[in-house]
Amino acid sequence: MTDFVWTEVLTEYALRNLEHSTWAVINPQDILRSIKCIQQGGGDVTHEEFDQIRKDLRVESNDFRNSLLQLELLTESSDGSWYLTEETSRPGFYSGKQLAEIIEDVGVNNPRISNILGHNFTLHARESLPFCCNLMEPGIPKDSLKTVLVDHYVFNQKLNSFKFDILLDNLIKFEVVEETEFGYVVKHAPPALTFYHIAYAYFFLARNKVGGKVDASDLHREVHGLLPDREEDCTVLGFDQFPIEGWGKHQAWMTSESFTRLLYAGLIDPLCIAHVLKTIVQDEENPSQDLAQSTLRQLKKKILDDVKKFKGEPVNLPEVLQEFEVLD
Repeated sequence: MTDFVWTEVLTEYALRNLEHSTWAVINPQDILRSIKCIQQGGGDVTHEEFDQIRKDLRVESNDFRNSLLQLELLTESSDGSWYLTEETSRPGFYSGKQLAEIIEDVGVNNPRISNILGHNFTLHARESLPFCCNLMEPGIPKDSLKTVLVDHYVFNQKLNSFKFDILLDNLIKFEVVEETEFGYVVKHAPPALTFYHIAYAYFFLARNKVGGKVDASDLHREVHGLLPDREEDCTVLGFDQFPIEGWGKHQAWMTSESFTRLLYAGLIDPLCIAHVLKTIVQDEENPSQDLAQSTLRQLKKKILDDVKKFKGEPVNLPEVLQEFEVLD
């Protein structure tokens, strides 16, 4: 039996988790220099001033402003001006003001800055999370990665060859991924990637039970094996304390509150959500059994509706849909 009870709010978060994002090629230095310029001007700029900053920085990409918006660093006000964000529109992101203040303290070339941008990018482009989790020491060749990822449904998106190349390029620029002589590995995991993988590894060990206790050393080994260099600061995600109870001790477990917060931030893999729901469905004594069944159906329908917008079905679509089948 599982004591964890599914709720309508969790269904809302799970459905939102399947919304995919758009992104393009991003140059971190362009972003950082523009943030610095806007901060020096008081934290806000008009359209004309922003265009002048872009010209001064010799930025040619038409997606430049969109990148700042997508990474939750910039927002447009009702008067038509652009402001560095103080409160982000989605949970878990570093704001433009936070980034600007850190740039003032350490400059634009500090590794901490790359980690912040890498965090915001991986939280926005969440297909990058399982992408990175396919990497391992001593390195995975690009051709091998393409075999398991290209034209596949990855987190909530069909990752075609074009998107694959751009995604890899961005992750390298943000210093999340690096190439070794053997292939690609995770260079430094920002908080979004760290806690995504912690949650993924936890559910594997806990047999998909929220609150299930696992051997803490086993969980740490799973995480450290893939992400030896990682950022474990969970405060940006809204946590006052580490989301896994007993982390680094003898037994570890995820509370329902931590699960809810991680799901709210979009860091629970959709397949993990399906497995958690199936665990509830199999429990005749769980009061949320019917809601869990209904949620599985809603998630499957959401995926099927989204797939219609892709150019061609993902090659692994049958396997993905199978995970959301309601058990008799």
